[in-house]
Order: sequence, then structure tokens, then C-alpha cells
Amino acid sequence: MSRQVDQKYFTGLLAETFKAFYDERGSGCRYRCTLLGVDGYQKAYPENVGKDMTVAEAFEATKKYLLENGVVEDVTYTEEHDFADVVNVTFKNCAQWGTEVKMKELGIPTYACPCANIMAYNIEQGGKFTTELATFAGNKDLERTEEGVCRLAMSCFVKNIGK
Repeated sequence: MSRQVDQKYFTGLLAETFKAFYDERGSGCRYRCTLLGVDGYQKAYPENVGKDMTVAEAFEATKKYLLENGVVEDVTYTEEHDFADVVNVTFKNCAQWGTEVKMKELGIPTYACPCANIMAYNIEQGGKFTTELATFAGNKDLERTEEGVCRLAMSCFVKNIGK
């Protein structure tokens, strides 16, 4: 017999899992979670694995995956090319939102963002770029509004090793 389980149960369970990992590793756990969400993307789009993408192509591939899988309601981005190349991404109504609210209730900062991880993966996987989250969750890094909108900024650097 199968029945629908309340989504709050899974949200709470996931938040408790994040809490247990945070209790074990402290803020260092954020560096252990940079691939969270990437495996599902790779399985859904094996043709993109290892593909060299521009930032715009990486964004479109990320957006397609997140929308098709119902992870977010909408995704937008802009690029800045002042002091450094920065990609600003906005996620609307992410499926992880409830988990992050629960984590906040548990006193744990949000330290993992699967959406940001997939975006970084797509930018970096061709080997031309490396990225650094200029802003990210839990450390005043990823701005979250009460309306379910997250905004992140990611610096993109061209690799020039050996040149």
C-alpha cells in the first residue's frame, strides 16, 4: 500500500540531516557539499558532461534542468564585467526553500545550494573557468527574501595556468 507522505516530513528530515552534518563538521561542511545536486544533473544530461560552455550556455543548461524537474519556478541571470566577471543568478520559489526555513528554525545556517552547485558545475566543467561563490547562503552570501526569491553572485575566472 502506497500513500502520499506530507512534504513537511521530508523537508524536516532533510533539514535534520543537514543539521547532523553541520554538528559534525561545523562551517567546514559547506566545502563538502559543493557537488550536492550535480549527480542528478549529470544523469539527466549526460551529453553535457565535460562540455565546454559559455556562461550563457551554462545558465541555460542549468535553467532547463531546474525548470523541467520542478526545482524552481523561474531562474534569471545577469553578468557584470567590472573588477571581475560576476554572474548574478536569481532563483524563484526553489524546492529547497522549506528545508532552509526549517534549518533556520534549528539554528543552522544554510550552507548548501544545489542550484548554485549545478550552475558552478556547468561553468567549470569544460576546464576553461573556475568559479567562486561571491555570495552564498548562511553567511550573508545568498540573499533570500520573504517572497521565496534567492539571489547569488558567482565570480568566474579564466584559468591561465601554464600560460
